[in-house]
Amino acid sequence: MKYSQLSAPGASALAIFEFRGTAEEISSLFGINLDDFHELRLVQPQTGHLDFDQFLLLKVAEDIYEGHFHGGYGVARALHEFLAAQDWEEVPSQLSIISSASSPLALRLLAKDKCYGQLTAEWRQRLLTPPRIALFGPPNAGKSTLFNAWVSENRVTVSEHLGTTRDFVEAPIMLGVGDDAIAATLIDTAGLLLVDDQVQVNDVAAVEMSLGLLDEVDECIWVLDHSTQLTPLMSELLLARDTDNDLLFINRCDLPRCDTPTQWHSQAQRLDMPEHKQRCATIEKALFEKWGAPLPEQVS
Repeated sequence: MKYSQLSAPGASALAIFEFRGTAEEISSLFGINLDDFHELRLVQPQTGHLDFDQFLLLKVAEDIYEGHFHGGYGVARALHEFLAAQDWEEVPSQLSIISSASSPLALRLLAKDKCYGQLTAEWRQRLLTPPRIALFGPPNAGKSTLFNAWVSENRVTVSEHLGTTRDFVEAPIMLGVGDDAIAATLIDTAGLLLVDDQVQVNDVAAVEMSLGLLDEVDECIWVLDHSTQLTPLMSELLLARDTDNDLLFINRCDLPRCDTPTQWHSQAQRLDMPEHKQRCATIEKALFEKWGAPLPEQVS
């Protein structure tokens, strides 16, 4: 019992899957009767099998069926989970893999059977779905300046006033160069300050949105300020998190060191390069070092 997703991953109006199994196995999977089935039928999965609306089932060849489901990413993800729970084996569709490749590295590695089989699950996911990378830290640590430098345009307003960034902003970026470039989404977040009754409602909402992103993104990059002690909220978050899985950097190293440095100030990698582009390159290098090579050996 095997299946493939024929439609490209991501947003769409239709999710198309191919099923390779006997009529009895298809009947059991969806709780339907295929005794009088010939080529095409609008079917309704039975309760307890798949909680979906009607879908179109086509018989392509002997023991090969196609299901056309109304919906895109969410429906496809639910189908993958359902099929895995029923012990159906996924056979990646070459067309789906190529169409979903979002970067030169993804196209080069996913389209080759030899490479695809050697990729770790983490790298496979990273190449199929661009990772979301978020910049977190206290106010005025230079997150927005780094974000603007990374995306090569002034997407975020930068100022010395606390709370300038009141919403998270995201933009597509490429990590690496040439054939080794991988797509990602970079997110700039509001500075994490401890909110109280004196803080404006907009600031409270901005901090709450930033906190909500912490467990949603694929990579957390903490940007600390060399000249300023950590806010109470920042200290609480870093104590509660497994920061070994995050990346810590200390920015604005040209300013005097704060009077009360913490263990995280000492652990963080310094961004003391004169150009912001160089600082972005340092963070990018750290990400690739954390991820490791996509293949056990270089495959060209």
